[in-house]
Amino acid sequence: MLGTARWWVGLCVAGLSLGAFAGCGGDGGAASGNGGSGGSSAAGNGGTAGSGGVAGSGGTAGTGAGGSGAGGSGGWAPTECNSGDVTDCYTGLDGTQHIGSCRSGLQQCVAGKYSETCDGEVLPATEICNGLDDDCDGEVDEGCSCTEGNTQECYSGPPGTQGVAACRSGMQTCEAAGIWSPICDGEVAPSVETCNGVDDDCNGVIDDVTSVRLYRLAFPANTWSSQPLREAWTGPNAPTPCTEISAVLFAHDFNQLMVFTSSGQLHMRVGSTWQAPVPASSRFQGLPVVLDTVFQLPWAWTGTPHVETHITFSSSPHAPYYEYRGQPMAQTLLLSLNPSANGPPRPNIRDNWSFERLDPDLNDTTFGILVSSLDGKLYHMNKSTQWTKWDNPATHPYFAAPGAPDANRCSDAWFDMPAQVAYFICR
Repeated sequence: MLGTARWWVGLCVAGLSLGAFAGCGGDGGAASGNGGSGGSSAAGNGGTAGSGGVAGSGGTAGTGAGGSGAGGSGGWAPTECNSGDVTDCYTGLDGTQHIGSCRSGLQQCVAGKYSETCDGEVLPATEICNGLDDDCDGEVDEGCSCTEGNTQECYSGPPGTQGVAACRSGMQTCEAAGIWSPICDGEVAPSVETCNGVDDDCNGVIDDVTSVRLYRLAFPANTWSSQPLREAWTGPNAPTPCTEISAVLFAHDFNQLMVFTSSGQLHMRVGSTWQAPVPASSRFQGLPVVLDTVFQLPWAWTGTPHVETHITFSSSPHAPYYEYRGQPMAQTLLLSLNPSANGPPRPNIRDNWSFERLDPDLNDTTFGILVSSLDGKLYHMNKSTQWTKWDNPATHPYFAAPGAPDANRCSDAWFDMPAQVAYFICR
């Protein structure tokens, strides 16, 4: 047994770690733990402590406690960036960076990583009319006719009228949609010429209204035609379309067109020449200033031995009557305008216009006098002095023909017997 004990002690002395065998002192713990794995930032695990030796029989018990090993130091962890670093960035579609308005931005390095936001970048946007390539496709304001906020001079009037009389241009502003505003601020464009002493239509002529027209009704076909009165009556001394006319008469026996104004003047055209206006009373003494209508019975109808015409004016409630021989006549007779069966409602309602219709055939349906009353009706007197009434003037054969004016919008009428044409001034 002694030999056996010595062999065992020898093994222990030799420092062999045979912990499985009882009687040997405990071995020291690992001096250090395993190092951290490369590339990992975690620290290595510490060594495991050694267990104490078991007491040998008959010998000295082992005294060494297991050592506690320190953990290994961690391995090196790589970083993306260093704090404070910046880098360019752009998240828009390929091919748009640095095109038009598009620009790259910057990313900041925070805790070893670049931020997820790209500060300051400008990405493609919907194209608006602002003088920029907002969608970064290489085209500026495509589809726009102007740039928002821009202004331009504008004028909607006909060529040649800008700067004439009151007409002037204005300014237009481009709206957000890239179109010019329909409002031309400050513009004065031509307007319908009215009788106001102003050149409203900016054509260089004052009060040359075109709304006053001269209508012609040719018999027996009842054919209508018309033109602006200012084109029909031309030349020095001609009445203007703004002349307030009371009555018109064509004394065809003397080739004289007589125009009586509401101011008591007489404009007379002898042949094709307009005479200087004179007071109407200088040719028709005692003639009232206020007249409604006028008609005549020429010598061809009355059968008088003199070349003369019998002129009757309507000046409610009386009708001044004259025998006219182409020169001033003093003979005046006042006839009462009494109502007649189916005739104009005189003197309570005044006449609007009238003319005598004398045809070569002396047809009772066309021969006589046609009167328009301010009651809106038409009245026809035949050669037998019998009256017929039309409650609706548009149903009268004259005004039912194509191209006819509204009879109630006419203010004056007269008849040219040789030409068999009736004339009307209408608005």
